Amino acid sequence: MPFDLAAVRGAIARGLPSRALWTVDNTPLAYDFSAGHGGLESIEAVAATDGFALEDDWFDLLVFGESDYAEGGGATPFLVVRGRDGLVCGLDLERDDRPVFPINSTIDHFIDTFSFLDMFLGAGQRLPSTCEDAVRGIDPDIYEHSEWRDLVRHQLAAQE
Repeated sequence: MPFDLAAVRGAIARGLPSRALWTVDNTPLAYDFSAGHGGLESIEAVAATDGFALEDDWFDLLVFGESDYAEGGGATPFLVVRGRDGLVCGLDLERDDRPVFPINSTIDHFIDTFSFLDMFLGAGQRLPSTCEDAVRGIDPDIYEHSEWRDLVRHQLAAQE
């Protein structure tokens, strides 16, 4: 299925808030999707503004947001859609190993996963014990390689 930029933009505008704040293990995790609400930015434009060098395989990344763990004290990846196939990834410039990492196979799966987790983490609630099965069920083909898996497992372990 070809990548449909207009459909991705519409899904972001309809399905994601401009901003969200979660509490993960008593630490703030802020999401900013305002870039995606105004359209997607090419990684080239972001790199020119932020002053970082691009790797060859990043040129088809389109930025729709970013996250900030621990108010700048932790990871601050860009949230991107890969133009060749619509894969939703994170791009963390501070990661030495795998700076581009998978999150969801499509923007719709990202929105569904984010919305599910937001019901709990956005409200400062504990994740239910069935959370991992629910999140895996949203995007089963990528879950084992997804950053969501790490977040869910970390949070469930911290709740024990």
